[in-house]
Amino acid sequence: MAYELAQEAYGKTTGLWRGLEFNLEIGAILSGLKSGRVVVDDPVRPRAGLLWDKKVMFFVGGNAHRPGFVASLADEIARAAAEVGEGYSRWFRIGYGPGWERVIEEDLHDLSPVKAKRLVFEYRRAKPLRAKPLRAKPLVDWRANLPPGFAVVRVDEGLLARTDLTYLPYLLEELQGTWRELALFFRHGFGFAAASHDAVVAWCLSEYNTGRQCGIGVETLREFQRRGLGTAVVAALVEECLARDIRPQWHAAEENLASVALARKAGFEPLRDYTVYRLGTAVRRAGSAATLSKLPVDI
Repeated sequence: MAYELAQEAYGKTTGLWRGLEFNLEIGAILSGLKSGRVVVDDPVRPRAGLLWDKKVMFFVGGNAHRPGFVASLADEIARAAAEVGEGYSRWFRIGYGPGWERVIEEDLHDLSPVKAKRLVFEYRRAKPLRAKPLRAKPLVDWRANLPPGFAVVRVDEGLLARTDLTYLPYLLEELQGTWRELALFFRHGFGFAAASHDAVVAWCLSEYNTGRQCGIGVETLREFQRRGLGTAVVAALVEECLARDIRPQWHAAEENLASVALARKAGFEPLRDYTVYRLGTAVRRAGSAATLSKLPVDI
């Protein structure tokens, strides 16, 4: 059986995610900066838990030998899929702590779990996190290399209030998916966008801010790729991170060669890799029964 916790009780679950802390969204959810859902086997003394980031990422941790809780996992994933709705194009993924591989492969067998490797990069990892503020300059001079007709602008209240910029709703959607409230982003986060006179076409945002670290999210609209715009907004965000003494982190699927190449170009260095399970099916509710429907491949 599973019990959903209120946000103020998330602190009870800190010990369940040992070994998974490099996934900064966990810390952001537990601290209330990002929306999420946490269900556990026992609301008073949780020994096993499932955390969902309200997008596509789940984490399971704690004691994997809690039969009642394990039996509820498929239903919890079905509940999440119903909330997201049909039409999303990416598979759910599950990160896991020790002992959970068997559970995922056997108890979630109907969801066709498949192992996939993800890579973690950190900016100029030469100094340990406990070191004094970084004094390095960004590797990329984005001001000198910005394509004509575009400017790099800060993502703030003024930019988001504009009504004359095409594609701005996509940027807003990304922010709302990674921060619980926009006010929290304006208070704790930061970001930069590449814009022409009438459109926002690329952006890089701080996401999952946790202590002196933050995950970053990067997007360049397809028709504007290969112009250096993604590199420019990443370099601008790195510059801001250095000024704030925040160490940015970059996660990418191993096969996402474009993301890996951009990370390296911008000065990010390999930190580690980890394995997740992709779910080859999505679960929807049909009345009280769970039905399975195939989703397209996650790239």
